[in-house]
Amino acid sequence: MLTRGSSTDASNIALIWEELSAGLSRGYADISGYNIYWNDTGSLLLRATVATTYYSETNVVKDKLYLFKISALNVYGEGPLSESLLLIAARVPDSP
Repeated sequence: MLTRGSSTDASNIALIWEELSAGLSRGYADISGYNIYWNDTGSLLLRATVATTYYSETNVVKDKLYLFKISALNVYGEGPLSESLLLIAARVPDSP
């Protein structure tokens, strides 16, 4: 699962990833949702379950580093966690 993130402002982090397709590694079952995990205190915790390939986290602190991981869900359960995605909530600079 390819993930990318963008810190949209000092109080919001947006995560966007590519939708997974049903294949052999997923038991040929359609993806029904995604679990979003984050680590802001030293432990990886389930933060949300979403049905789309977009998640916005608004409970962030400016200039703090956050680690996110995503897993896909289908009728067989939860798939493996994605690679870590490290993001910092930061103000988008003004245009020059």
